[in-house]
Amino acid sequence: MRGEVGWRGIGDFMLVIRETASKFQLLTRLLMLEGFVMNTAPNAAIVARRDKALLSAGICRWAGRIIGTLLVAVVVAIAIGEGMPNLLTQSGIVQLGFAALGLLLLGILIGWRWELAGGCLSLVGWCLFYVQMISPSRPNWLLWALAIPGILYITSYLSARYASRRSNV
Repeated sequence: MRGEVGWRGIGDFMLVIRETASKFQLLTRLLMLEGFVMNTAPNAAIVARRDKALLSAGICRWAGRIIGTLLVAVVVAIAIGEGMPNLLTQSGIVQLGFAALGLLLLGILIGWRWELAGGCLSLVGWCLFYVQMISPSRPNWLLWALAIPGILYITSYLSARYASRRSNV
């Protein structure tokens, strides 16, 4: 009966246990490198700050990516739904607003690869867009939400840099 299901004894059972433990250790190391899991080893007190910084960097990175992607999708949906006006016939302040919005969206997309460059570009675009928007009307929630990905990208970069400095100490 045991031979039919491929059971050869305790040796096979121990082999399966070792392979599972090896895969679990590999997955844990991979997640620790990406910053999603903190180290629980006996010497964890030494690297706890680095692990927390890596964890916060990973959370900020992915939160910025997800929120940024949703905001880009909302802006594109609004642009498609409303239709794009001819920019050459618009006033200078409207052209500045479109250029600022373009910088902001480009920064959000660049932040997927380079957090610092994308965050800075996004916030520069946001500041220009805010200056353009504040004069005729009061800013709404979407304007404030557009600043979030840039802030998260810069926070992610700074947390990862802090963690790399802690690992060198």
